[in-house]
Amino acid sequence: MLAILFLFPVSAFADAQAGDVIVTLGKNLTAEQRAAMLKEMDVNESADIVEVTNEEEHQYLGSYISSRLIGTKALSSSKITLGKKNSGLIVKTNNINWVSEEMYINALATAGVKDAEIYVTAPFQVSGTAALTGIIKAYELTSDEKIPEDVKQAANEEMVTAAELGDQIGTDEASALMTKIKEEISNNAPQTKEDVEKIVTDSANDLNISLTEEQKQTLTDLFNRLKELDID
Repeated sequence: MLAILFLFPVSAFADAQAGDVIVTLGKNLTAEQRAAMLKEMDVNESADIVEVTNEEEHQYLGSYISSRLIGTKALSSSKITLGKKNSGLIVKTNNINWVSEEMYINALATAGVKDAEIYVTAPFQVSGTAALTGIIKAYELTSDEKIPEDVKQAANEEMVTAAELGDQIGTDEASALMTKIKEEISNNAPQTKEDVEKIVTDSANDLNISLTEEQKQTLTDLFNRLKELDID
């Protein structure tokens, strides 16, 4: 969830408040699919709508998964309802078969998205990776907060890393591990890459998850980059 093709002026959403809704739609939805997505999300064409292009999806995912997996059409859609301060993130999905709800929450938290209820959907089964692009783009517009490009990239890398790890050790296990590592980093800020590696190893051990050396290295590299970005 991401790009900066501002289809609407920021001022249109700058006064957004809790309860306000913004919808993201894939640019390549057919007219019939678009209508079905709006109906499913219980909104209509008068809603605040942000369109997401396939080019934007490739911009933020191209470094982490193959172009074939991203595809040539932007179809994923979402509904973001702003919440009250400190209400947290809630994510629910439909027709998303690779990225779990917890993985979205983790990636969105990395990007700085907070206090929102998010519904992610598509007209048929899709991986769900591209949805993050639209969610972050819409959040920037509603909150009038510019998310740094390197942070957006980090959020996408985290989402893909978690989904790939889920293929290897199980979706629930991967989501739990990513959350555990983040909690430990928050409670005991690592100073070096070795500190990050220890947190990764200890977190996996605490959850009785067996990681290969390659998996440990992938997670260590990811969270070390997050550390260097000084993400809250």
